[in-house]
Amino acid sequence: MGMRTLLHRPIGRFLAGFFITAFCLQNRTLVKQVHAALRHIKPGTTILLPEDAVGPWGGGAQHLWRHIHKEAARQGVTIALGTYSPTNHANRYLDAIHLIGARHGTVGARQPIPMAEWRPFDPDNSTRATWTHLGPSLSFGRDRPAAILICYEQLLVWPLAESFLSSIKPTVIVAPGNHWWVP
Repeated sequence: MGMRTLLHRPIGRFLAGFFITAFCLQNRTLVKQVHAALRHIKPGTTILLPEDAVGPWGGGAQHLWRHIHKEAARQGVTIALGTYSPTNHANRYLDAIHLIGARHGTVGARQPIPMAEWRPFDPDNSTRATWTHLGPSLSFGRDRPAAILICYEQLLVWPLAESFLSSIKPTVIVAPGNHWWVP
C-alpha cells in the first residue's frame, strides 16, 4: 500500500497533518538555532544539518528558511540542509542536501538504501538515485572541496571512490546521516 492510498483514508489525513505539523515545529526550532549560530560564525563557514533534518523541501520549509537564507548570504555563510525533495513524478523524492545562503544547489544521494528507499522495480514510488554525480559538490571553508556521502553511501566504497574521479579532489569527507537505523 503506497502513501498515496493511505492518505485517502481518515487516519492518513490525520497522520499527514501530524507529520506536517511536526516538521513545521522542527523547522522553527532549527531556524532559531541556526539564527543564533549565525551571530558567531565567520564568513566562508558552512553549517551542516543532518540528513532529513528539515524534512520535505517544499513551499512551507522554504518559507520558514527564507530569512536565514538571506542572512547567511549577506554574511557569506553556506547552510547545508538535510532534506527530501519531491520530484516531478507522483510519489518519488530525492534524499538530498540543499545549499542555501552564500552557495546554492542540491546534492542528491547517489545510492539510496535498496528496497527501503530505492526500489528499481517500482520507479514511480521510490527515492531517486543520482549516479551521475562526480567529484566534490561542496566546499567547506574557503577552498576545501568536500565529498558528500549521504546515509547509506557511507557503507559503500564506490560513492567515495567516485568522489575522487573529478579533476578537483576533495580534501574533506562529509557524511550527513540521520542514523535512526543504527542499533
